[in-house]
Amino acid sequence: HNALKLSLKSQQQQTIKQGGANVIDTANMDPREEFQDRRVSPIEELEQVQIGEEPHQKINLGMVLLPTEKARIMKILKENVDLFTWKPSDMPGINENVITHKLSISPDIKPIAQKKRK
Repeated sequence: HNALKLSLKSQQQQTIKQGGANVIDTANMDPREEFQDRRVSPIEELEQVQIGEEPHQKINLGMVLLPTEKARIMKILKENVDLFTWKPSDMPGINENVITHKLSISPDIKPIAQKKRK
């Protein structure tokens, strides 16, 4: 009540209340953090396979594939390697601001630890 919240460029949120100001660290408020440990892992071992001429054009294939299945999949992928988007320039017409993730973190600002809550 009677508070004004201001978003600052320094990953902090400042709440101005009657009689003073509180600084709240919002750098660690990513809701995805709690799910990092529960991400699903592949069931089988994966093998990295080159499908294009460029060194970065690699994919992961399961290692339990039969040799005939692997050869068939590799043939299809190599024939269609031009359909994959390997870099932003492979997607003409899409604004780079839409596909680029930027963190607005200033290296000059000292991190502030948030107090433990009850």
